[in-house]
Amino acid sequence: MTKRKHYFMPSSDMKLGDRYLLLEQLGDGTHGWVWRAQRLEDNEIVAVKIPKDCSASDSSLREGHDLLDAPSHSNVIQIYWMGRIPPEREWYGIEMEYFPSRSLAQLLEDKYSGFAKTYKQIFEIYEQILLGVKHLADLEKPVSHGDLKPHNILISGDQVKLTDFGSSALPEEIYARSRQNGGTVLYSAPEFADCSERRGSFLELIRGDMYSLGVLMYQLVTGRPPHDTPSAVYRSLPYANPSELNKTVSPKLEQFITKALSIEPNDRWLNIDEVLSDLKIVRIAQLNFEPCIATSESGIELGDWSTRAMSLIEDEKYVEAAQVAKAEFDSSKDYHALLAQLRALYRGARYFECVAALKQNKDCLSLDNELGVEFRELALNTYLKTKDVLNANKIIEDIETRGDLVKPEMLLKKASVCGLQSRYDEAIELLVSLNKQFPRRAHILKRLALAYEQVRQPEKALAYLKVYLKVNSDDWGTEQVEKYRRLGFV
Repeated sequence: MTKRKHYFMPSSDMKLGDRYLLLEQLGDGTHGWVWRAQRLEDNEIVAVKIPKDCSASDSSLREGHDLLDAPSHSNVIQIYWMGRIPPEREWYGIEMEYFPSRSLAQLLEDKYSGFAKTYKQIFEIYEQILLGVKHLADLEKPVSHGDLKPHNILISGDQVKLTDFGSSALPEEIYARSRQNGGTVLYSAPEFADCSERRGSFLELIRGDMYSLGVLMYQLVTGRPPHDTPSAVYRSLPYANPSELNKTVSPKLEQFITKALSIEPNDRWLNIDEVLSDLKIVRIAQLNFEPCIATSESGIELGDWSTRAMSLIEDEKYVEAAQVAKAEFDSSKDYHALLAQLRALYRGARYFECVAALKQNKDCLSLDNELGVEFRELALNTYLKTKDVLNANKIIEDIETRGDLVKPEMLLKKASVCGLQSRYDEAIELLVSLNKQFPRRAHILKRLALAYEQVRQPEKALAYLKVYLKVNSDDWGTEQVEKYRRLGFV
């Protein structure tokens, strides 16, 4: 038997056995190439994926073989054949439908491509992606794509197809229910982001795809993914609401994206049909949405703008309230208006917008009056919400230097910052002191249990858990005690 070469370099006009004539390289990834090729038996133009390491076993190269006999679909690149290429049977090839196109990633990155990213076009593209995912999910042997991202979405005119061209994942893994690399991290669901293989029930896997679809829609409407580093995905860090980055995003579309990006898989949909059904409602709402731009109406009394802002807050119209206050601050530079703007943004859970406003008006944090105290406390709360530990710690240090770190709620926040910085002994000291002043407070007891768990003192953690359950019997406390029971501490 001929020994297989580990690597080889394909080139134009090169024949692969007696099956293909290579014509043009379409993609070159870390692990393999995709070529436009002529199938010699009938001169048909196809795409051929060639792993760079053809010495690997056939079983590791044949991912996606379930789709060989699957019905074709207009939104999925069809796989025709895969195997060792005769007569030498040295190189492995995956033969697919050739679809002259560009990836969505290329279109988004190319400012001169003429790719008009209107909401109408976004929904047309997104619906076709969903239909492709639904086709894979509805097969006799259901398939989860596992690596949905702009690089794996091909577009030509109005036609969209799912594929795996240009993927940073192993190119031989086309559509896999279990991938060695688990998909591309920035588009991966938290439950699959830090794993070597995607394993689980089909519902668990398809819900992973739903999260990726949420990342994709987020990027389409904001121009960037919700997280910019793998670490942020692993830790499920907070991200800006889409409407904080793009004011034209409607509440319905934001709710759709937020549901797809739910940290808990059970909070996403049950199947792709439900996603498609919700998308129809969202599409209508978005295309009919007109962003409200509120102003302070220059020339009116101070009380009028503040009354208007408060009225909007009472109606839970936080964005409009923030706009009214901002317009007043821009014209009058009244710090009361800036504080009203920040409060409205905070109450509307628009924490990243709040952070941006604080950066633009840093001097408000240096005020030596009651307004300064309120600005610093609001800034601290905002940085904790966004898990910006460094800035939260700076605010804490500033508050402490000014002698204002006396309120119990501020000491509790300092304990939270210490915990986020792994300064657990310091956090415990603060929490124990607070527990003596305010015994049997559930929020303090819970933090003490968690802090003692971090410093590997399970007996003390369990003691606080038991007291916690006496004052606040909930599922979290019960689950924690059961965990210690399994470990033999109860």
